[in-house]
Amino acid sequence: MSGYSNGAGMTFMLSCTLADRIAAFGMVATPVVPWSWCKNPSPAPMLAFHGTADRYAPYARGTNFLTKEPLQSLQAWLTRWGERNRCSGGAVTTQPAAGVTLRGYDTCADGTAARLYTMQGASHIWPGGRKLAEFGTGPYSSAINATDEMWTFFQNHPLNRWGVQLPRYVEPYNAVGARNPLNAVRYPSWCPLQCACVTAAEFNR
Repeated sequence: MSGYSNGAGMTFMLSCTLADRIAAFGMVATPVVPWSWCKNPSPAPMLAFHGTADRYAPYARGTNFLTKEPLQSLQAWLTRWGERNRCSGGAVTTQPAAGVTLRGYDTCADGTAARLYTMQGASHIWPGGRKLAEFGTGPYSSAINATDEMWTFFQNHPLNRWGVQLPRYVEPYNAVGARNPLNAVRYPSWCPLQCACVTAAEFNR
């Protein structure tokens, strides 16, 4: 499952309630939700993307017009997710592309992982996806494609990571509710504002 903006916040909340039914969670430009809201923080694979110039969901600790208290920084949030996933060792940092930093934990309980892509100078955008009007979302970046990276991450973290084979459920609709001609085998290349999408997730129904 993945979400963008407020949809990413919803994705985070569902990771706290449906980690046993949804294979992995992807978040783009997420307004960091307080961990105190997460009542069942069991290990769950997580991949996030965030720009350092995000004006709506500040990368460093800060506020926006919707918050009543400062948001946690993305780096602190990633560290907390590493603790949630009971990861061993410290986070590893690499630079997969110019202006992009990947920091993450890959040796975690139940085969999970927690990774954060940081795009220098990018704002409230879907990296590598449709470029929207900059006056609304801010500076864009195509240095990395969030869709491709997320799909690979989802493929590498199936729900049967505990060794139990579960039935596969593929959502046949894309982010905007239209029939997906690929039957959602590939994640849509962009997501509308404040949306959450379920595609090619595995459910224990």
